Amino acid sequence: MFVGERSAISTRTNMNSKNEDRSPRYASAADLKSAARGDWTNILVDVGIPRKSLDGKGHSCPMCGGEDRFAAFDDVADRGAVHCRHCFTSGTTPRPSDGIATLQWIMEYDFVTAVRWLEEWLETSGRSIKRTGPQKITRSVPIEKKSALKLPLNSKSLDLAALVKSVHESTSDEMWERFSNKLGLPVLCLKKMGVGWSVKRNAMIWPMQNSKGDVVGVRMRSLTTNKKWSLKGGKSGIFVPIDLPEHLERLFIVEGATDAAALVSLRLPVFGRASASGSRKTEVNKIRGMKVQECVVVADSDQAGISSADQLVKRLVRHCQRVRRLVPPDGFKDAREWIQSGALASDVLAAAAKAPSLKLKLRSEVKS
Repeated sequence: MFVGERSAISTRTNMNSKNEDRSPRYASAADLKSAARGDWTNILVDVGIPRKSLDGKGHSCPMCGGEDRFAAFDDVADRGAVHCRHCFTSGTTPRPSDGIATLQWIMEYDFVTAVRWLEEWLETSGRSIKRTGPQKITRSVPIEKKSALKLPLNSKSLDLAALVKSVHESTSDEMWERFSNKLGLPVLCLKKMGVGWSVKRNAMIWPMQNSKGDVVGVRMRSLTTNKKWSLKGGKSGIFVPIDLPEHLERLFIVEGATDAAALVSLRLPVFGRASASGSRKTEVNKIRGMKVQECVVVADSDQAGISSADQLVKRLVRHCQRVRRLVPPDGFKDAREWIQSGALASDVLAAAAKAPSLKLKLRSEVKS
């Protein structure tokens, strides 16, 4: 072998070694437990164990319901270990040992699924994970991954309305308080928006409807990072409170689910658009079906929000006797921030009355 060949091979070997070093690594169970250290109380609350039951004293079991059977170990925040004298003991599989075993027990997961759920919780919560597991193999031909945590969801494989109902009804009082404190909105208005807490996805869910009131999509929101995403397989729609009347003289339209919840807290009739571009066909069809006399489109105060609101106003004027475009007062970026500052329903109604209105002008020509 010539010296030049040996040098070239050495160079390629070094380059391959560097590329391998940059390859992502798997997170082992030990990596995840290390990243979760100190956070286990929050993790276990998110899977449905009441925070007050993690104080080390005897409580009713969240699984079997037995009185004074369940308790957390003293180092539960660091290790995540709990036990129940009836259904989670040294004789059960899994047995009490650490947080992953607790996840297997409370969520009825196998070990691998519990580990992957923990990894997803840490990632969506913005926690740093030091990965020391083996390097992932990069394939030239992608293969389809099947995961218990990220199954493709569509109308054929899952009833979205049933999912939303189940999650909404299973949300604990403690989680409702967390929602309220995080968003600065009353619990009642959040319940009217049909939201709930998805343990498996570690996120709030906000149902989206079509113009007929069917649930066609689900918007997810992380409580720790505020990241938002939509459930795969669903469609974009509108955020509608459960008690919105079928026929109205005036209807408010806002951008986003939390802005809609803010107006619900003032008992104002409203629905929320999924985004600035929204689902305009759904929005128009909803208003046509309700036979609304006046629509008030509340814009976000940035240029994109105002421009989007103006476009919607132009579309609605054909289907509504009067359409107004309302921008929150200076200093407030959106309706929720305005209401959280102390604005009352009377303030919003007064501002709406002063907002410029647009009517459809009909022209008629008479031939002489």
